[in-house]
Amino acid sequence: PESAVIELRRAVRDLGCLGAVVRTTGLRLPLGHKFYDPIYREAESLGCAVAVHGTNGADELASGAFETFTEVHTVSFPVGMFVQFSNMIYQGVPARFPKLRLAFLEVGSTWLPYWLDRMDEHWEKRGAIETPSLKQRPSDCVREHPIFLALKPTRPCCRRRYAMSARIISSTPPTFRTGTASSRTICATPRSARISPTRPRIGSCT
Repeated sequence: PESAVIELRRAVRDLGCLGAVVRTTGLRLPLGHKFYDPIYREAESLGCAVAVHGTNGADELASGAFETFTEVHTVSFPVGMFVQFSNMIYQGVPARFPKLRLAFLEVGSTWLPYWLDRMDEHWEKRGAIETPSLKQRPSDCVREHPIFLALKPTRPCCRRRYAMSARIISSTPPTFRTGTASSRTICATPRSARISPTRPRIGSCT
């Protein structure tokens, strides 16, 4: 992490990068661990984003018995995201770094209402014992912090599902449009925390 902090600072200040991307697999520890706090602290200070992107770690994500790329990619890509998203929220990364912008890329958004409902249930039962860093329901944490989902709703059926997810997830309607005329950026955050439409955005449709 200490070396990553130096590189992140160089990338943002010297090279003009807008943030960093980290994989969901191949890590020493899950991303919610305090081992990574120096990186999050620096990203928050620099005002840049930290994005999490899925990978095809078949053996690590219960996909090792599959024989096709289709099966591995279908399962391991989102499951890796679920693992890191759950750990980061339960371990209170947004609470420890309230201005840190987090993005979870290329797994859509329709999973989020289901997953947050499941996380809320477990937090209500055991959160005080097992996740003391998270002082509120996971769904409230996601709504109140700058956490973004990047998605690409290209088919009409996908657009309907994404629009439904936006209504469920967000405390206020999405505030800007990108991509096709009927597609929207889905932001699980209050309006005050969203990135300005005039700047490059984490979470924009491409």
